[in-house]
Amino acid sequence: METKSNECIDSTRAQGLANPYYEKVISMAEADTAKEKVKPDLISAYNYMVAYYYNIKNDKETAISYIDKILAVDPTNPGANQNKKALTAPPPPPVKQKTKTETTKEKVTPTKTKAKKK
Repeated sequence: METKSNECIDSTRAQGLANPYYEKVISMAEADTAKEKVKPDLISAYNYMVAYYYNIKNDKETAISYIDKILAVDPTNPGANQNKKALTAPPPPPVKQKTKTETTKEKVTPTKTKAKKK
């Protein structure tokens, strides 16, 4: 209950108010022998931690480690598979910016307007 309440209070995760509660859920669920029963809660807690470490802490490696934990529990989890591909993909090559030099600058010529004669 406190997990969701703190998540709502700190909806951007910037303060990490729900972290201790999700960590507790994780430790209890990982120790539970009936993993299927706690699987949804465990995946939810892992997902929270992925978002926290990637978006707030800028810690890509820890975020990926939580994705790997999701995939260990549910190898076909579409969100985890998609996030893993996105976070482990090589960065795109830098975009070359074209700069105009003196010889390539466009010349602007004023247009001539004719005054109407009455």
